[in-house]
Amino acid sequence: MITEIYKALTFCVVTSGLVFNFSLIWLILRYTMNEMRIYNRILLQTCIVDIIGIFVFAAVQPVFVSDNGIGTVWEYGPTHYLPNPWQSICFMFFGFISRFTTMNVCSQFVFRYLAVVREIKIKWKHHTIILIISALPLMVMFVISDIINQPTPENEHLTNYELAKMLELDNYTVNNYVVGFRNPGYKISSFFNNLCKYSNISNIFNNYFLWDKNSTVCPPKIYWT
Repeated sequence: MITEIYKALTFCVVTSGLVFNFSLIWLILRYTMNEMRIYNRILLQTCIVDIIGIFVFAAVQPVFVSDNGIGTVWEYGPTHYLPNPWQSICFMFFGFISRFTTMNVCSQFVFRYLAVVREIKIKWKHHTIILIISALPLMVMFVISDIINQPTPENEHLTNYELAKMLELDNYTVNNYVVGFRNPGYKISSFFNNLCKYSNISNIFNNYFLWDKNSTVCPPKIYWT
């Protein structure tokens, strides 16, 4: 029953998410007034990131459980059939894109600040650079997390058969398929986690809030015309 409920919820979330996001993209491209097109990229960025996140969630479908006190992720999606480290990498990408769907707001403020306040014409490639810079701290955090929490051949199988029964997994599945994540007790410090969050804004804004528009020492990579 748990499996059926989870898959039904996943289907509803994925279907509604794709319908709403693609509909919003169509409305943005079709009905935005010319004088408001400068904000198109902000809305399109949100929709595109959400769509990517929805597809990744549909592929992974993670379930967070405790296997004899060890934090574990079992994947119900197609990535469930992958061996490690690929299954672990897929889950970390899911974690990254899930966090980025909320943290990419800072890049929207950067775009709005440069385009509206500084009146700088920003092309798509420059917008992409802003996104990459915003995502870089999160990339570092999740790469380190993948290295620390990647399952090993010794612990990549479920050992708690009560848990396997709760997840409605048969013996063949437990013995032949692996988990996507193991947390043996090590933690990335909250300081590092918060550092990654705030770096999304500070690594870009530090150069521009103090920059005088009339100054000749503006950063050349950002002064786009």
